Amino acid sequence: MSTNGKPNPSSHDTSLRFPFRLKDDSRPVRASKNFGLDSCLKRLDCSDVDEVPIRHIFTYYNSLGGVQSVLKHHYANDADWNVPSQFVAVFEDSSHDPARLSPCKQTGLSTIRSTRRIFKQIACQTPPKTQVYHNLWGLPIFADLDRSPRRIGLIHSDWPTLKSELDAASHLLDGVLCVSNPLVNTVLKQDIGLDSERVAYLPYPILKPASTNANAISSRRNQTSKTPQTLVVGFCGRLVKTQKRVDRLKPVCDALDSLKVPFRLEILGSGQESPFLENQFRQRKNVIFHGQRSGEAYWQILASWDAILFVSDYEGLPISLLEAMSLGVVPIYPRIHSGGDSYAKEVAEELLFDPMPAEFSMNAARAVQWLHSRSPSLRLVLSDKATEITKPHSLEDYFRIFSVFIRRIAESPRISSSRFSERPHYWTDHLPYALMERFLRHQFFRKPIRLSNP
Repeated sequence: MSTNGKPNPSSHDTSLRFPFRLKDDSRPVRASKNFGLDSCLKRLDCSDVDEVPIRHIFTYYNSLGGVQSVLKHHYANDADWNVPSQFVAVFEDSSHDPARLSPCKQTGLSTIRSTRRIFKQIACQTPPKTQVYHNLWGLPIFADLDRSPRRIGLIHSDWPTLKSELDAASHLLDGVLCVSNPLVNTVLKQDIGLDSERVAYLPYPILKPASTNANAISSRRNQTSKTPQTLVVGFCGRLVKTQKRVDRLKPVCDALDSLKVPFRLEILGSGQESPFLENQFRQRKNVIFHGQRSGEAYWQILASWDAILFVSDYEGLPISLLEAMSLGVVPIYPRIHSGGDSYAKEVAEELLFDPMPAEFSMNAARAVQWLHSRSPSLRLVLSDKATEITKPHSLEDYFRIFSVFIRRIAESPRISSSRFSERPHYWTDHLPYALMERFLRHQFFRKPIRLSNP
């Protein structure tokens, strides 16, 4: 297996390691099959298959986030797996490669009507391609314009309106990929015209630098193996209240103080709540802001942590969780029925805490306290366990499953709608996104009207 995520036919592994398949909320287990993809994966040789051109559709490309990290992997690797790709970033205002990455330059003041006009121009300038709608964004408003032979949804997260958006996607998709098994179950429970052969689990990839931050990991392990010390707890992600709930970080710190747990909180990331957090923690010397980092600097900071804390309302499977665990960082995670729950629980059940609103901060603090109170030898065991759990998340496995699924859907009969009537003149198509996001979000989910079944 290659180390850079590119196919290596000469060392083709026919016993592909599959990531976890979950059974309800039980511990992760090895999958015996992945919705019928096993036999296809064993036969795959990317040097001897036809190309399937694809177009990724999403919101942002250059911002901080797990989706953006994965999109950059696609930008670098799709062609090597014979799925040459183009990208449409609806809210990006510039592109380093306009021939491949088309920025729509939309803002909160833009409208569905203006976005449809720009997307139609992009879709008409190139031959039809299989569309990959990341987090289903734009599917109901672009489906009648995309000229696509097949449409695939790639769901990275859970969010409050996911089920409504899946309903709006009914008969618009030919397949769905999900980054966690709970998301697979959510999709299959919705009646959107897809059977289990067209819905699959796609394990997020981890691509660490070649150096793997050996010095930082060695330093942390040496400290852990000696005596109990100040626990370094990290938070990684967008600094926003929606979903990530960074407003909970200070109450958690206050709860840790009341429990007399020696700790240091390190915050890695940026976002609109950065000034709010910096003001909240201005009197604390045990809180460090790293800002947004990338490359080796990002991995060095992750590797120096003892634990990574999540305080989210909802998640899919945070890629920062996988990246931190791959370095031996222990997860502390709320029980929010997401893909991350089972990863924390597999390291130790005490690390998965109850997110009941009234007790959220104290429950998170008690999970941190439990970790700090473990013996040095046990904490090393937990660290090694975290690393072991993430081993199946290789870049090559990710693209092997992705490319096989794309090809399989392309070769299967089309089941998504392909003929639509002219879009009605919805008055909401003329409203700014910012206004719709706040007051009329459900209007995003109006799907085009089919003329006939495909």
